[in-house]
Amino acid sequence: MGQMRFFAPDPSRVSQWAVERAYLAGMEGIPWRRRVDWRDGALTLTRELPDSGNLYIPWDVAEFGQLVVSTASLREREEPYHLPLELARGTLNRVRNQSADWSQAGMELTTVFQKHLTRATKLFVDAATQYLEAPDRAAELAEQSMTASYRAIEKLAANYAEQSLHYRRQQNVRLATLLAATLNDIPSEAAGERFAAAFNSAVIPLSWRDIEKNAGEFVWDRYDKLIEWCHTRGIRTCGGPLLRLDAGCLPDWLYLYEGDAEQITNCAMQFVRAAATRYAGKMHVWHAAARLNSSDELSLDEGKRLELGVRAIDVLRQADQQAPVVLSFDQPWAEYLADEDLDYTPMHFADALVRTDLGAGGIGIEINLGYWPGTLPRDLLEISRQIDRWSLLGLPLLVLLTAPSRASGPKNGHPQAVRASQELVRDLLPVLLAKSYVHGIVWNQLRDDSPAGMPHGGLFGDDDTCKELLDDLTELRRDNLS
Repeated sequence: MGQMRFFAPDPSRVSQWAVERAYLAGMEGIPWRRRVDWRDGALTLTRELPDSGNLYIPWDVAEFGQLVVSTASLREREEPYHLPLELARGTLNRVRNQSADWSQAGMELTTVFQKHLTRATKLFVDAATQYLEAPDRAAELAEQSMTASYRAIEKLAANYAEQSLHYRRQQNVRLATLLAATLNDIPSEAAGERFAAAFNSAVIPLSWRDIEKNAGEFVWDRYDKLIEWCHTRGIRTCGGPLLRLDAGCLPDWLYLYEGDAEQITNCAMQFVRAAATRYAGKMHVWHAAARLNSSDELSLDEGKRLELGVRAIDVLRQADQQAPVVLSFDQPWAEYLADEDLDYTPMHFADALVRTDLGAGGIGIEINLGYWPGTLPRDLLEISRQIDRWSLLGLPLLVLLTAPSRASGPKNGHPQAVRASQELVRDLLPVLLAKSYVHGIVWNQLRDDSPAGMPHGGLFGDDDTCKELLDDLTELRRDNLS
């Protein structure tokens, strides 16, 4: 049994919500299951292993809002660590290491970035030399150092995107990256024009719950019309996800077989086969299954859920040998493992899929940024690093995004959106486009009033009002994509 202790000179800076989501992780960033105790400004995390690790905790950063901030790797010790100082150290360490890596790869570091990094370093040194005699003053300086580090991160990510995109465009004047949004219904004429201007592709969700309301009876009319609408406008189509094991996507009659993995798999493959047969040659990409790492509505263990995804890929490949097939996983940081006793991380699921050698055409990473359950708010550098980790699987990546345009309370069963994150996504999009192994970017929710949608996660409001992010997507396509 191991413990890691921290103290916060100003306990009001640590909310109970943040405490409940704090976790420790090792070099690979995989959370350890832990127990958290918070009282009188002292934070204690207890886990089975005594290994060194990094603390991750949501923190309100001045000018940047709430972000998950991490320490550097720390060893266990009796004396508690000064929490703001260690968070400042970890943030500064991340930006220094990443800038060194990118500089070594040929990226030019700008003077504006260097200015922010120098200030962050000086403030941290001042904090580190005062925390024993003046812990309150050290906390103030550490917080200022964090803000300066995040300014540096903002500039570093923008410079990376600009320079990498310039290099990519030298190789190809127009990039072939798929840029899509989920299309649940045929949009109005005005919204349809905005959609066609912003996206070169559309995701046709092919909801099992909607298509097979009664076992063995398939109703396709709605999706036939959606596909025709896209094809007449030259918009490529991605079908799926066909399988998603949550209440909003499963037909009611399937619950009769809850816990019966064989019968559930048979029913699922019958639906996948029917969809693939009907739309073979009409889909540019098939999205076989989503969220198999986190959804467990039918009481299937991890192995059975993975098997379900593998079987779906096999059926799709037999029915349509041309279109690539992808399987996607959500919550890529696996924050949920801090509270749940599970064996597979999202990347372990994906790695097992790659090892089956069934000819999967790519891996999808779903980032519902700023929602819980979902992805806790992360900065541009951390998202970029996570995407880089997934690229090691050696398959093209499809990044699926949702983020709220403003914070909100619970709606449609979704807990509170932590913070408005579409502003962050505006800066993230060029970073994603700059990565050659990201072959597709998908916005998961077109409208705020989408069925079972996430609060304020659309690109259109309930009344077809366009949000600013749609303008950014339109500009991104116009300037970069074929």
